[in-house]
Amino acid sequence: MRRFWVLAVVPFVGCAQLLSYDDYRERAGAPVDGGVAADTLVDDTAVEDTGPPPARVPARPGGAAVASGKGKTLWLAARTYSYGASTPDGVTSSTAWTFYGYDLDEVCTSERDSIENRGTCRRPPGAKQDSLIDGQRCRDNNFGRAVGAVIGILPDAEKSLNDLVRSGSTTWILRIDDLDPDADDAFAPGALYRSSDDRTSATPPSWDGNDDRGVQSDSIVDGDVTKAVLTFPRGYVSSGVWVSGDPAPMKIIAPISSVGFFPVNLASAQITVELDAGRTTGAHALLVGALPAAEIKPAVDQITDFLRVCPGTPLYESTLTTFLQLPDLSVGAPKLQDLERTCDGVSAAVAFEVSPIKPVTRVVAPIPPRKPRCTDAG
Repeated sequence: MRRFWVLAVVPFVGCAQLLSYDDYRERAGAPVDGGVAADTLVDDTAVEDTGPPPARVPARPGGAAVASGKGKTLWLAARTYSYGASTPDGVTSSTAWTFYGYDLDEVCTSERDSIENRGTCRRPPGAKQDSLIDGQRCRDNNFGRAVGAVIGILPDAEKSLNDLVRSGSTTWILRIDDLDPDADDAFAPGALYRSSDDRTSATPPSWDGNDDRGVQSDSIVDGDVTKAVLTFPRGYVSSGVWVSGDPAPMKIIAPISSVGFFPVNLASAQITVELDAGRTTGAHALLVGALPAAEIKPAVDQITDFLRVCPGTPLYESTLTTFLQLPDLSVGAPKLQDLERTCDGVSAAVAFEVSPIKPVTRVVAPIPPRKPRCTDAG
């Protein structure tokens, strides 16, 4: 069943201490953690990881996926986002995308591997030889690689968006049910909503756990806040990290401003959220998945329209060409790779930070979509 979802963007900081990658081995030729030089040796050392989050989505724990009867419900709201224009420390960088995402295809693609096109699907026609290279610890995030560069055209673009979100603009709200205190929990279903815009409210958000936020009616069914349009019935917790479930299609409404939203259809998508031990709050979160090739132009059109880069202009055409050459995955293939196919999916990652809010009871009318800035004629 296709899932419908609401989205926005944020700086993502690592939580490597929560998970172990002692059993993870990069294959020869994988990039070192800095994402620049090529490591020609298999990493068999047991050096403690002090860098970004682990490369793999935490695996589902054992045990029956049934309610314990003693779990709690946690409501979280996203307070900041990042498309990949800045590092987790907030520094604008052309390599910021390398910090975000997971190793979706379980293949570590170095610069040499990308040039020789080995171990992955075939590069799209015209793509640069390094277009298949992974980020740090084999993270797959080609969409962030390009979007971060585009957003970087506007000074402080991510900061401006996050200032709006922190002041009360619409954002994601995540509900996680039946949370037990154990580090592993095989049953923790969830749901995602789009929040009210509370910037003009008498009580704008303070992000201290006491915020009273509403949800937009188009993200629920029959006006019932317990019935979200996008649900995660197979959510779980592994090593203190909540995971939305197995990879699945998601239709996401992605905000790029307080009033700018556009749909993005992802394949093999997942969400992860780092939780505290008491299950009272969350911190670093991540959305990952593959953007099918057919969805690239619609996504680019929305982003470039927001930036007033219109069809027919040289900048638009070069931007679209760049994005069309981004595919690095095989949509629908086992582990998202098929060596016999031309790549037809773009790896993507969006990082966001969350804070607890009060249980939601308020429903508001949906915010209308932003009017296009470009005319049909460009």
